[in-house]
Amino acid sequence: MKPALQHMAAYAARLAQSVERETLNLKVHYAHLLLPNHIITQFPFPTWLENIAVRSNGDLLLTEFAPTANLYLVSNPNTNPNQHLIHTFDSVQGLAGIAEPTEDLFVVVGGNITLGGNGIGHNANGNGSPFFAWTIDFRYNTTFHGITDGQETKQNINITQIAQLTSALLPNGVASIPGNPDAVLIADSFAGLVWRLDIQTGFHKVAVKVPEMSAPTNSSGGVVGINGIKMHLGYLYWTNSATVKIYRVRLDRDGYHEGNGIAAVETVADLSSQATFLDDFAIDDDGVIWVVTNSGNTLLAVKEGKKAVLVGGGKTELTFSGGTAAAFGRDHRSRKTLYVTTCGGLRAPVNGTVTEGGKVVAVDTSGFRL
Repeated sequence: MKPALQHMAAYAARLAQSVERETLNLKVHYAHLLLPNHIITQFPFPTWLENIAVRSNGDLLLTEFAPTANLYLVSNPNTNPNQHLIHTFDSVQGLAGIAEPTEDLFVVVGGNITLGGNGIGHNANGNGSPFFAWTIDFRYNTTFHGITDGQETKQNINITQIAQLTSALLPNGVASIPGNPDAVLIADSFAGLVWRLDIQTGFHKVAVKVPEMSAPTNSSGGVVGINGIKMHLGYLYWTNSATVKIYRVRLDRDGYHEGNGIAAVETVADLSSQATFLDDFAIDDDGVIWVVTNSGNTLLAVKEGKKAVLVGGGKTELTFSGGTAAAFGRDHRSRKTLYVTTCGGLRAPVNGTVTEGGKVVAVDTSGFRL
């Protein structure tokens, strides 16, 4: 081959490689790129959305932490989102975590929670403990109205108080136990432990209590220790808001600390260089943990052995203004869609002054690699 043709061939090969790389870049969002997102629905100010669960039909269940203990449903989130008020829990001031231990049966916790100068507190009522747990069972007939369109919607739902959490100090995140439809795990942010709640009897006892679940004394991260919890491949994962770390420990099949409490706690990620507070999170099929930072207004992605990366939001941005929780869609069309709830900056206003109503933001994680 003549030299000129050789140069042209080499150039063409390099160009082809460049085009191939650019094509791959269109399909894969590398660590330094923020992911596409859009608002699914937003609630009036001052609504603090605290947690989220995704039903098998794709609808979203949302808990409200303040100012009212409301449970919402967002139907058809990806096509025609419509807000529905499922129930107002008049006996308490706010709701926290929610989980689904068996098909279309959800457990939610809540209580008399107050927001003050020192952050989160609670007020006991005349019955002692200010905290309770309920089942949300979509097998009984009821009718509720769409907030967005005002249309009546019939659903199968029954709400039952199943427990007064007499020993709890601040129930927060709730997680189901794979293979165990009769119990859930409940994080206690002030007590620094995880409760196991029997759904049938209402009996609750300590499932896990390790130092990594507590907020260190005089912590700059505040008094909230363990926050969000999730079960994944036999491990209980949790965020500690005060230490700004993610931990895990192996549980037995009944949801207790494996080995009668001797299974070692592992630090999955230390995010203290990228955030000052960790809230709830979701874990995808590849083991990537997607965690929101509440007052940090960001969404981070991290995996064991990998450095965490910023994939959405910013300290001075409203995209995830006070991100509180995250959950993935459940069908083949939405499995790579991450739904993030926010409190609208009510815990810490964006730029010190800006707040808004809580919202649900959909994040497209398809093609993301870490």
